[in-house]
Amino acid sequence: MKTVPEGKTSGNGTPSATAARAVPPGKPPRAALTMAEDDESRDPEEVLVTTYANGEFTEARMSLRQAVALDASDVDYHRDEICGRITIKTGNGTCLEYFGDIPGGGEVTGAFLEELMWQPGRLLGWPKLTKNRRLKSFSSTNAMAARLAALRRAFGETASDPWYFLTRRRGYSVAWNADRSWRLIETLAVGDGRDGQETEDMKRCAF
Repeated sequence: MKTVPEGKTSGNGTPSATAARAVPPGKPPRAALTMAEDDESRDPEEVLVTTYANGEFTEARMSLRQAVALDASDVDYHRDEICGRITIKTGNGTCLEYFGDIPGGGEVTGAFLEELMWQPGRLLGWPKLTKNRRLKSFSSTNAMAARLAALRRAFGETASDPWYFLTRRRGYSVAWNADRSWRLIETLAVGDGRDGQETEDMKRCAF
């Protein structure tokens, strides 16, 4: 789980009106969240939904049922880590859908994508990226370029017609396009009351 970048506050793109909270600068996301008021209709199993849109980050706790019902098309990149559903809107309006992981993915490529997503608009070169222990294999710009090429294929873009990933050739670096919105649905951390819920969660996933 990433800490929401400092200076970001709540705004448009909030995934739920019931449990949404602004994320105070410099605080871990979950430290800013409180449980929604209990009611008879609320599913007791909750998930964390983070949304980046219009240059702002928001977070919400909601039931898995509510999260699954969210419209994936209202953001550019939608990733449901509980049900394994990934939806990507390309620059030409095509909607790509994957289950489990994006093609050419894996731990390193996934860590690369996360670093870019959580720092939208910021150009990152391989020396900065290797500070993430999961990206130690980025020993050169060539290794980084190979991972970027895999992401671009999965996201339906090319280097000559970028939509999600922007690059700078001199001092080779990559950035997530700050104009592209995203949503991440994930389980709450161990200790938040979700131990042993993964199997039950999957039963609720239906498309």
